[in-house]
Amino acid sequence: MPDIERTALQRAIRDAMDDGNGELVARFQQMYRQLGSSNAYHGAISVPDVARSITGYALTWDAVHLTRNDAGEPCYVRLGRRALDGWLRSARLSNVPFIWRHGDEFKSFGHLAEAVADETGLVVMAELSDEPANRELMKAGDQGHLGLSPHVELEDVEEIPGERINGHRVFIAARGSVTEVSFALNGDQQDPACVVLEVAGKPARYRQDAVLRKFRELFGGRSQGNPFHGFGR
Repeated sequence: MPDIERTALQRAIRDAMDDGNGELVARFQQMYRQLGSSNAYHGAISVPDVARSITGYALTWDAVHLTRNDAGEPCYVRLGRRALDGWLRSARLSNVPFIWRHGDEFKSFGHLAEAVADETGLVVMAELSDEPANRELMKAGDQGHLGLSPHVELEDVEEIPGERINGHRVFIAARGSVTEVSFALNGDQQDPACVVLEVAGKPARYRQDAVLRKFRELFGGRSQGNPFHGFGR
């Protein structure tokens, strides 16, 4: 199961980096390279540079996307839960670029370094090129200003009988492949759940701030001194 091992090793490398354990980082990186050399789908794999990465949901399974059918009529489409499994097994991820708003101003910020389908949707990691502008992009993601949106080539598309959204027909795709992923201002993406989760391998700052604000709303100002006074020896 090379894809599962690959993902587990990438996460182990990030955890070892966070812990500052250089010996474990080197060991896991060597294991990762050995896995890549025997992976018929991916060929030789380089370890992603997590320090220049942005991670988030590119799509979620519950979302429906407004598009047009072959006749040019507006319609909605959703992806089946296993629609991207074939693409994930065979894709050369580094060939999938990250651009701005699906080519409004075509510029590749970097490429897809990791993609994992979970029960919510498709989580992707962008490995950005080492440019000053991309450091500003990472800051924007860290502050919660970025959303993500993929371009997916759909196959085996069927209409869902009787389902309508705003009077338009709804289709479901059994297979698909991601050809690019775009950054956009948060709020401009069709799926509002497609947001940045991590920047440089750590939870985005805006998410940490949101948790802290919620904690303060719930507990701030309610006690004096040590809040853990009830759990002494």
